[in-house]
Amino acid sequence: MVNAQGAIRPDPQGADDPELSGYRIIPRETVENMAGLARIGLTDDEVGRLAEELGSLSALSDQLAEADVDGVEPTTHTAQINGALREDTVVPPTPLPVILANAPEHDETCFIVPKVLE
Repeated sequence: MVNAQGAIRPDPQGADDPELSGYRIIPRETVENMAGLARIGLTDDEVGRLAEELGSLSALSDQLAEADVDGVEPTTHTAQINGALREDTVVPPTPLPVILANAPEHDETCFIVPKVLE
């Protein structure tokens, strides 16, 4: 539903619906401004639909903010990853003949590539 100020708001019939409680009103101008910043052209129907979706995402974000996370360790991955990084150790460089062996064209010290600029 669109109010007199052009803001999208939930249908009053769904006001008792727990899924819609906390639903934020996202003004059409905000959606149009964001679309302009992203250089995306939107129809009026798309502006309305995106305003509703952004409002529901905002409500979900609020629900997450209310979650009790006391005692929960912060994580960077959902699964335990062991050995993803190795020690930074100094190793001898790969010999030049080995590097040049796979090149289609080369001279004694360099790859030979086609000219890009004339």
